[in-house]
Amino acid sequence: MSTIKTINLPTRFDYSSHTEFYEHCLAVTQDANIQEVILDFSLVEYMDSSALGMLVIMHKKAQSSGKKLKISRARGTVKEVLMLANIERIIDINP
Repeated sequence: MSTIKTINLPTRFDYSSHTEFYEHCLAVTQDANIQEVILDFSLVEYMDSSALGMLVIMHKKAQSSGKKLKISRARGTVKEVLMLANIERIIDINP
């Protein structure tokens, strides 16, 4: 079984995404076989402050369950928002 789980985020990553995002969060933090979670931002064109909050909560849950969390393929203004919010301090941002 794979030790890496990729979660593909929607084009609009905002409060309307919270239910689905938390379901993914719960599933990966409870799965002992998953050691690393990659959040794929390749489709994300818009995110708001609630999305930043969801990332912080996901980081805390991943950390408490011994999992590594990474962001991948963020681009454009979305990547700028992540950098301005200093998310890279708590979550690795990969190209």
